[in-house]
Amino acid sequence: MKTSKKTIGNIIRTIRKHRGYTIEELAHLCGLHSTHIGKIERGEISPSVESLEKITSVLNLTLVEFFKMIPYNSDTIDSDVAGVMIQKKIGAMANVEKEKLLQFLELYHP
Repeated sequence: MKTSKKTIGNIIRTIRKHRGYTIEELAHLCGLHSTHIGKIERGEISPSVESLEKITSVLNLTLVEFFKMIPYNSDTIDSDVAGVMIQKKIGAMANVEKEKLLQFLELYHP
């Protein structure tokens, strides 16, 4: 099952409100424009990995914790297992490999 942009946006909005931030405050703390955050929250655009990392960091979450909040289809790999596997693989990469991975993700999942 493909995770929708709207699902990601709803999770970000819910956590942002729970933490007591306005869109403008979150955007300022992330170094992003409030319009960009608004578009992400409404599901109009998908955040880049870099933007999502900035947002989750300000919201005091790791990317793994964030992705655990996304509902998954029972036919897919357990999200806890996938998160740990991804985290281990990325952690073992050289910085140059991490940069290439980020470029790849941004190219195919803007």
